[in-house]
Amino acid sequence: MKLIGMSLSMCVGSIARGEVSIDDVDCIIAGTRIRNEDDMEQVMESYRYAAWYRYPDKAEGIARKLFSENKVFQPKVEEGLKCHNVSLYLNNFWVEI
Repeated sequence: MKLIGMSLSMCVGSIARGEVSIDDVDCIIAGTRIRNEDDMEQVMESYRYAAWYRYPDKAEGIARKLFSENKVFQPKVEEGLKCHNVSLYLNNFWVEI
């Protein structure tokens, strides 16, 4: 089973909690606009205290691993597109492919 995630913060959180295996992640389509290391630091710091407050180090490691493996697609950065809003209408941030 392969999965596409629709939210960096929520999907990394579910991986950190053990609900989803990182090996099953094909990609995450994120609403972030991370263009450089400064942007990365700001986003990681924000998520550490919000979405990942129970496991900040583990979650940040997962997020950085996904970025390093080119598994995070950022439409705002890569194509200048507006971010999707599909995650606002779903109870689950994962799509099975």
